[in-house]
Amino acid sequence: MTERIPIFPLGLVLLPGMEVPLHIFEERYRKMVAHCLEQDCQFGIVYYNGCHFRSTGCTCRIKQVTKEYSDGRKDIAIEGNHRFSLREIDDSGDYLVADVRYFSDCGNKAANAEAKRLQQEAVEIFVKLAEVNNRKFDVNFLKELTASEFGFLLSASDLCNLEERQENLESSSAANRIQNLVMSARRALMRAEAQNRLLDILGDNSDIRHIFN
Repeated sequence: MTERIPIFPLGLVLLPGMEVPLHIFEERYRKMVAHCLEQDCQFGIVYYNGCHFRSTGCTCRIKQVTKEYSDGRKDIAIEGNHRFSLREIDDSGDYLVADVRYFSDCGNKAANAEAKRLQQEAVEIFVKLAEVNNRKFDVNFLKELTASEFGFLLSASDLCNLEERQENLESSSAANRIQNLVMSARRALMRAEAQNRLLDILGDNSDIRHIFN
């Protein structure tokens, strides 16, 4: 089955459950937002890198209009919902619309078990990373998330760049998504540990230490 929805190309990757503030200023997207507010319907965001946009995106609903300006601009808060692949794009109207097909993670019992195992491994690495960076987080909260929720939540963090987020958005495997996060977290942990060792070597030399803080 396909559905026709408004499409908003942006220089960001929206993920399910991810909350993002948007400033709506272009006339065509003002019309799109007005339509979605009036009809209480969703629109889709696809990642646009300045040259072309990707064929996989994520729908969102407008949670709140946080500010309205006298010239018609709006600040809105959105939250990612369902992933989709573009089928046919129509640019004949005031704004882009497209026929999209929704998809979700595929997996059997063994794949789900592997995803949960990787989730536990990832949490352990994040605990170490937090300790190295003198930060704390709710470990129990991360453990209670489903593998899919966990993967998307961490994909939205600064562990991933836009291309990595897009890759995780397109993946239909929660296990693969978390494996990507484990690799990113391991690299971040190695960098953080190396920086801390360097700071220990520098000691109280404030003329150099500030470069690495």
